[in-house]
Order: sequence, then C-alpha cells, then structure tokens
Amino acid sequence: MERFQNIILVRYEDVAKSPKEFINAIKQQYCLASSHRFYEVESERGLDGSKKYKPHVYPAISSKDSEFIWSELDKATEHILGYKAVKT
Repeated sequence: MERFQNIILVRYEDVAKSPKEFINAIKQQYCLASSHRFYEVESERGLDGSKKYKPHVYPAISSKDSEFIWSELDKATEHILGYKAVKT
C-alpha cells in the first residue's frame, strides 16, 4: 500500500449495490465538488445506447485458475475489506 498516495479500498458488492450513493459518500467524505449528474449504466459500453445493458454471465473458474488466484490473493487486504478468505 505504501506505493499509493490516493487510494480507496472498497468492496465490489457495496459499490454495485448502490453506485450513486457510493459516489455521493466519497464526494462528501473528501469535500469533492461535482457539476456532473450521475448517470446509471443503461446500455452496453461503447455502443450508441440502442442495446440495453445486460450483465455478462461468465463460465465457472477452472481449478487451475482458482489455484492461481489463491496463490496471488493478498489475504491481509481481503481481511481489511471484510472478506474471510476461505478456500472451498
């Protein structure tokens, strides 16, 4: 963490659940002004808006990939974020 001067660690679940509230909380906490309106994601990125946004469904993680992820996981940071790293 020492290499970063300005970083906010957040849980994906918290941001995904309430993105507008998350942005507003960050703006308030750090006294950030914004003249821009918050826009919900309603269409696929990079498209003209004609195709409604639909979350992608990804295949299950392979055993090999799972082992790699576990070997690279920073368990201390996971703990700070409130995750309990338990291998299943």
